[in-house]
Amino acid sequence: MINETENYQKIINIFSKIKNQKTVIIGIGNQIKSDDGIGCKIIEELKNYQNENYYFINVEENPENYIGKIISIKPEFLLLFDAVDLSKKPGEFKIINYEELAESGFSTHNISLRYFLNTLFYELSNLKIFIIGIQPKTINYSLELSRELEEVKNYFVMIFKKELFENNKTNSTNL
Repeated sequence: MINETENYQKIINIFSKIKNQKTVIIGIGNQIKSDDGIGCKIIEELKNYQNENYYFINVEENPENYIGKIISIKPEFLLLFDAVDLSKKPGEFKIINYEELAESGFSTHNISLRYFLNTLFYELSNLKIFIIGIQPKTINYSLELSRELEEVKNYFVMIFKKELFENNKTNSTNL
């Protein structure tokens, strides 16, 4: 379950940095493996809010296939959502910095994710990256999220709408 106070403040801090800044938000995961698809499911809920500042991309298990597209956008920030084994309760999440990812094997997609991030850093040296790793409950074959991760998905969607869009009514466009 979500620790509302501590986690909410961490997310608000990230959103205050990316607000009105050119940001690519990506979801990573395998949508047919239940909670492994949490990043993709978050992006699916938010993609209709894409505008000149926020670009939502569902990269599934192949973020490296989107390097050219992301470089062409020239974002200031990159925000990634991915299921990560954090050895925590299902639905708990952690903000993982790039250096921490490079030193560990957090993501189930770590080889391609490291290559992906290293390439982006090489091409976009001022890029700031935030990785939100979410503890899955199950990664068995299913198209449905567990109850815990469905709640987390709704939580992130609610915060996005509240913090980035309600107080900043920009025209959304589908790009």
